[in-house]
Amino acid sequence: MNKFRTLAAGLVAEEEIERFLAAAARLPELAAGELDQLNIKAADGVIDLSAAPKGLF
Repeated sequence: MNKFRTLAAGLVAEEEIERFLAAAARLPELAAGELDQLNIKAADGVIDLSAAPKGLF
């Protein structure tokens, strides 16, 4: 958990870090419909979407 916190610091909001870690701790109990809880949302302003590709190719 400390490694994740270190890597996420400054890139992910603290609330999002806590939410993700709680979901990861429940991994063995998560139902198929709850696996989306393992996605992480970057903090606002971290990713420049205007520079992102517009599709897969």
